[in-house]
Amino acid sequence: MRRRFPRARFRRPQQLRPSVPPPVRRALTRAQRLREQGDFLAAAAIYDRLAQEALARDRQRAGLQMTLEAARSYLRGAAGDEALKRARQAAEQARELGRPALVAPLARWMVRYLDEHGEAERAARFRAEMEDVLGQRVGRGPAAESAPAAARRLPASCPACRAPLYPEEVTWLAAERAICPFCGSVVLAE
Repeated sequence: MRRRFPRARFRRPQQLRPSVPPPVRRALTRAQRLREQGDFLAAAAIYDRLAQEALARDRQRAGLQMTLEAARSYLRGAAGDEALKRARQAAEQARELGRPALVAPLARWMVRYLDEHGEAERAARFRAEMEDVLGQRVGRGPAAESAPAAARRLPASCPACRAPLYPEEVTWLAAERAICPFCGSVVLAE
């Protein structure tokens, strides 16, 4: 007599499910396209909205990443006051999360950017303020000393959520693999 076993139901593992909802993914894609076209202020507005939505849903890390992107986009869009305001917000959020190192690369980049664009006094004030809030030195040096050599070949945006990727802000799993700080998916270096 043959024994029949019930059919096993295969479920998709939890870690493979997309962690970024489709509307957020579409907004990130739109913001990335706007940045590529040079419309940094419109992209910054999208990142601001996404940051507020993430923080309202108690997604602190995602809200922090979106605030960082908004600051970066505002600065490139020549809205320095808004950029510094977002950087301060990000520093406060990072300090509350106990992760000030997440903001340090952006702070270094902003200090360097302000210095290169003739705003040395503003850069010095911002550097002192960030060092005070973050509790660590923020210099003009390179942003990533510990990123592997593959960092130079990291895609500009995450294939899963289209969020921008920066070698100094991702968590490296191995020499060729990093974790997207927005959606948590593994990104392979090109």
